[in-house]
Amino acid sequence: MLSRCASVLVLAFCLFVFGRGTTLAQSLDLSGAENQWFYGYYGQLGSRGFFGDYNVDASSTGGNFASLNAWVGNRPFPDIGFLVSGTNASLSSLSLAITPRYGNEWVILKARYNINAYNTGTAPGALVPISPGQLTLWSVQVNSPVASIRFGKQIFQKGFNLQFSNNRTTEYLMLEQRFCVPDILGCLVGAGFLPKGVMSWFNPHLWPRYKKGVTANPEDELFGDPQTGKSIFAQRDEAQKKDPFFAEGVLAETPEETERKKHWPTDDDAYAWSYIGPGCMRIGLGTFAWEQPDPLNLVLWNNSDTGALRAQNYIGLIAYSSKDLEFGVGCLRSNYHQGPELAPGLVARVSTPTFERYITEGWAYLKYNNGRFFFNTELDWFNRVYRFQRSLDGTFFGQPENTDGSGSVFRSQYWESWRYMLEAGVGYGPLVARVFYCFMPGPDRRHGVLIDRQPFIQENPQQAFGLFDPYSILLAYRFGSGVNAPGHISDASIYAVKLDYALAANLIVEGSFLQAFRNSNGYAVGFVRPNLTAAGFGSVVYAEPPGSTFTNPAPSVPNRDLGWEAMAGVVWQLLDGWAVAGRVSYWKPGKWFNYACIDKGVPNWDIPSAANNWGINPDRTIDPVLAFEIQLGASY
Repeated sequence: MLSRCASVLVLAFCLFVFGRGTTLAQSLDLSGAENQWFYGYYGQLGSRGFFGDYNVDASSTGGNFASLNAWVGNRPFPDIGFLVSGTNASLSSLSLAITPRYGNEWVILKARYNINAYNTGTAPGALVPISPGQLTLWSVQVNSPVASIRFGKQIFQKGFNLQFSNNRTTEYLMLEQRFCVPDILGCLVGAGFLPKGVMSWFNPHLWPRYKKGVTANPEDELFGDPQTGKSIFAQRDEAQKKDPFFAEGVLAETPEETERKKHWPTDDDAYAWSYIGPGCMRIGLGTFAWEQPDPLNLVLWNNSDTGALRAQNYIGLIAYSSKDLEFGVGCLRSNYHQGPELAPGLVARVSTPTFERYITEGWAYLKYNNGRFFFNTELDWFNRVYRFQRSLDGTFFGQPENTDGSGSVFRSQYWESWRYMLEAGVGYGPLVARVFYCFMPGPDRRHGVLIDRQPFIQENPQQAFGLFDPYSILLAYRFGSGVNAPGHISDASIYAVKLDYALAANLIVEGSFLQAFRNSNGYAVGFVRPNLTAAGFGSVVYAEPPGSTFTNPAPSVPNRDLGWEAMAGVVWQLLDGWAVAGRVSYWKPGKWFNYACIDKGVPNWDIPSAANNWGINPDRTIDPVLAFEIQLGASY
């Protein structure tokens, strides 16, 4: 294995140094940097908050929580889930992202550095020179004749951010090979599975050429004007009537085009449509060989220790893309073995069970875009199983067997998640309209118990970061749909529509409407509440009080309405690479929050029981929330 790695490194160095066309003066590329100033305002339009009327506290502590009023969402870090004393909060930040690129056609080194010069979410006027979390985001790519080899800490983003998003970064090795294949849509027409005329629906840019009985090769980018549908030949004819010199100089037909036109298919030549343009098939295999999972209830002896954490961690994918169509499927498979050797001391080792963790995670997506109509869909899954072997003394990390009938502490634990989304839209002149639907699963709670065999996984790597951003500011990103989901809506069915209209070539206005409903009944009433601990005072906590998260006698939230959100915005392209964007959003929380959030006006809400309705008041009113965001950005 070491000799193979050494051979790859030697090959990469030789290709980099001796690759043809290599000139150091032209190999460094610093374009792609992004500079952004951001300001956000978030506030409640009234004094009736998520936790009852402002400046009221009927807890057993006697008014200690009276000053904790507006809950303004899960962002920004580090003020995740913190309350404010009034009705609103605001944030200003300045950041710079640099993406240097160095290499040639054989070897490419890429990196990304985030510099956050100012962020009031840290402290007013605080200077944060460099964001260390992304400082080491880098990768090297070797384009060998056999395969493309990529290694490094990279963004693992697949599909449409439903489960694999741009906040998911990891270090992995990937080998990919690409093959030219016939166009799938053309092959279906040629084989008779689709009628010939359907190609004009799949690609309206071809309409004029269908009528003339000729078509252009997509490789030559001869599709014409997407607004008028006029082919390049029609444009040439019109231009020649107005200015023969212009037509000959700019749109003149080359000798290669003249020869190729003799062999272009007509409408009656169905089989020839299979050659309308080549597609690309991509096959990849990789490994996360250096990745280590967080050990269960233990710490590593040192950061390089893998003796008791042996792992198998692989990835495979296959994807197809053409000018209009793209789809792909892939899977991650890992198996982690953890032995008691990680436990310090003899007493801890004999009470530590042997632990196996199996994870299967995958994606399948399809997108089609012909310039006027687009359709996107994605299906993702996550499956995780914990299996334990009894420890030497029969305890679970020192914990004896359960005697309450809840099952053995060594029982297998199982999680499963299936999520999917679809988005479709159409463009007509300056107007683009789209519809959106997404299903996100939630936990399974029965008779007051959150069971361990639940169709739900809520962890940071699986966040659908940015997926809902075109439709929502508050319910999705800022409030995480009320269940501590940083970056996206969790456990909900989401319906949304959006309109974009170009007032000018550099000025676009947009409007959207979103409504969401909770999918599961996995949350007890009073699930969202101010943190009662001294260390977390002033923050919001998501819990199943009292006791553990698996047992709570409180009933489940009976209402599933998360509310609706309307948003409007504008994007103004000031100069080349410079743009200013602003959005305003209005969110009316649904009745789910009336049950899920405690009311500080309920006597002894901090000691929930059936006598005080578990600290909630479902008949109250929660005032809407308003958000305003503006950002000025430059890319160069």
